[in-house]
Amino acid sequence: MILGHGVDMVSIARVAAVVKAHPHRSQQRIFTPAEWAYAHTHAHPSRALAKRWAAKEAVAKALGTGLRGGVTLRSIDVVNNAAGQPAIELHNGAAEQLHALLPAGTIPFIHLSLCDEGDLASASVIISALPTHQP
Repeated sequence: MILGHGVDMVSIARVAAVVKAHPHRSQQRIFTPAEWAYAHTHAHPSRALAKRWAAKEAVAKALGTGLRGGVTLRSIDVVNNAAGQPAIELHNGAAEQLHALLPAGTIPFIHLSLCDEGDLASASVIISALPTHQP
């Protein structure tokens, strides 16, 4: 069952400008230490950071709250699983909002797709509820 869908697109140049103008604030308020470190393993860190920023905004939209009610950019963590596929981990207010959406007897699954082209980075997020056990 789909609980929410969010899509976001950001300018890579805008993200690069924000990070350049406010590197400390970007690390404290937007990106987690793991996201920051991951992006800086790439030849173009701003491209990786922009995709993560778009993913965070898309998650906030899929949760139905936007960035309020305890849902912050730092409470949404874009990670990579063992196969290198991007995935989402939620903390604090974002995790609380997700669990408030879940019907009884279900567990959440967050589908994430990231892409970039030219100066744009985008993300699509679908939050679904899966049964905890099937007959």
